Amino acid sequence: MPSPTTIIIQDAWLKISAASVIHQVLWLCDETILRAIKARYTTLPNTVNLNRKAVNAALVPLAGQFNNTNIQGFYHVKFTTQCPYEVSKRRMVLLLPSSEQ
Repeated sequence: MPSPTTIIIQDAWLKISAASVIHQVLWLCDETILRAIKARYTTLPNTVNLNRKAVNAALVPLAGQFNNTNIQGFYHVKFTTQCPYEVSKRRMVLLLPSSEQ
């Protein structure tokens, strides 16, 4: 059973991505998603531990395979690359929600 923090993060991101076309057609890194959640739900960081690790732990389990068994149409990839928010390279998680949510 998912933790309350996981459920809150999942609900927040699914609502943001459903309401915005830009969030439905682009691969977004975990830090971008974290910042979008913090910007939309400004009091959320005061109630739950909201960081990149929590976002990844909440959203990666929602993602499925790149085939027709993925009924949610939510995908993720992981690789090491230059972070747009930090000077160094890091292992980033990128997520792509489907516009059919």
